[in-house]
Amino acid sequence: MPRTHPPRPAGVFIVVFAYALFAGLWILMSDRAMGVLFSDPAALVQVSMVKGWFFVAVTSLLLYVLVRRLVGQLDAAHQRDLEHQHAQKQAPPMLVAIAEASPDAIFAKDEEGRYLLFNNAAAHFVGKPAEAVIGQDDRAIFPPEQAERIMASERQIRETGQNQTIEEVAQTIGGPTVFLSTRGPLRSADGRIFGTFGISRDITERKRAEDALRSSNATLQKIVDNDVVGIMFWDTRAGRLTNANDAFMNLVGFDRSDMESGELTWQRLTPPEYHALSQEEMVKLLETGRIGPYQKEYFCKDGSRRWLLFAGSSLGADTCVEFCIDIAALKAAETELHRRNAELEHLNRAAIDRELRMIALKREVNAMARAAGRPAPYDTSFADTP
Repeated sequence: MPRTHPPRPAGVFIVVFAYALFAGLWILMSDRAMGVLFSDPAALVQVSMVKGWFFVAVTSLLLYVLVRRLVGQLDAAHQRDLEHQHAQKQAPPMLVAIAEASPDAIFAKDEEGRYLLFNNAAAHFVGKPAEAVIGQDDRAIFPPEQAERIMASERQIRETGQNQTIEEVAQTIGGPTVFLSTRGPLRSADGRIFGTFGISRDITERKRAEDALRSSNATLQKIVDNDVVGIMFWDTRAGRLTNANDAFMNLVGFDRSDMESGELTWQRLTPPEYHALSQEEMVKLLETGRIGPYQKEYFCKDGSRRWLLFAGSSLGADTCVEFCIDIAALKAAETELHRRNAELEHLNRAAIDRELRMIALKREVNAMARAAGRPAPYDTSFADTP
């Protein structure tokens, strides 16, 4: 930063030389003139005293004029330096135009933390025109605690000379706003730090979206990590399982190394008698984007089979997701139900056959009674065909 220059040696020399020249000429000329004009010693003493006071007055006036001129030159030089310093702190017009066109808050401050630049975006965030902010520090804009935090951060930047990028929450006219702020030192041509700059981008909506995404991912992870529903991701082109949750792995007894090796294909998991059904479901997936619901057995790692109920949908050209639940208990219940229904049918048929035989015997007895001239003892009309 430019500084006020000390008086130049030439200027000082001119003042001293002018003073010495006048004093020398005065002494030389005035003494000769007095010797010519006055011969009386008493009169000469009086005139010498007057001459001395006149000399003091004239030289004082001359010294005043010369010093005032020199001081004026120093003041002018100092003012030029101040103007130069002020100009150095002003942003170039092109930079100001860029800052004003930016949607990000852009600002610059001097070494005392007073604003030198405050663009339209920054003014919008704080609800104050730039003219009301320029020359003020953060205490005129933000709540006290927030202002002190910002100013402390910028003092650290001026002390360390290091840039700083942080996420911070600031109180704006729109309420608490999250900014991604980059601050750094402003340096003069000689490398001296004379202030700070800052660029703050409003990332409030992005943070909300990130929070919503994290919440959604957490919910999805809870669904995937459930202990009941098996979830599988298939490469439909290769017919290979690419990922699955622990619930599915526990159902079939395989581990992730089996999946990562590419061993778990639909042919490996599906018994031969269900291959046609699986291919029909694949055609359905290609046509409608959905699978199932359908049920079939799956091979387990130990060679046993497990009944599963499947449903799923397409996730793209070569990927689909499939959900399954264990229905082994349901299939066992169905088998038991079929067995008991068969037994009941057998018993029912036996009971019907016995009843039919009883009706036939009653009819024979009725016929024998009528032949003997007696009334029929049994009513079998309920079995007669209408």
